[in-house]
Amino acid sequence: MNSAAFAWSSANRSTWWSSAYDAAKEIFEGSGGTYGSPKIWILLVRQGWRVSVNTVAKLMAELGLAGRKIRRRQGLTRPGKRAAFPDFVRRDFTATTPDQVWCGDMTEIVTGEGGWRYFWGRVDICFVFCSHT
Repeated sequence: MNSAAFAWSSANRSTWWSSAYDAAKEIFEGSGGTYGSPKIWILLVRQGWRVSVNTVAKLMAELGLAGRKIRRRQGLTRPGKRAAFPDFVRRDFTATTPDQVWCGDMTEIVTGEGGWRYFWGRVDICFVFCSHT
């Protein structure tokens, strides 16, 4: 490779890198700082960039960008740790009059602020399964 070709390729390479930096940073900021290099790579390829996922990871490292890690929360049910509660209704969910059998459940809901809220509901079985009016 002669010096003119080398100079041309070096200039193009630096232009390409600066454009790639801008594109990756724009996608990262558009995601609210959540996307990591695999997701940004997919979006860059869809935009027509010919780049590898490792190059995108290198770009992000040089820019100091890091996506958020998905934190998997452990469930509250751990079989075998405690004795099960007694089944008072013996799986018989029939009620002829109101206020005989109640059923309830609780669930965790992830909030947008990164916290948790708990939702608990209960229902009178008579009004669910009976044709009581």
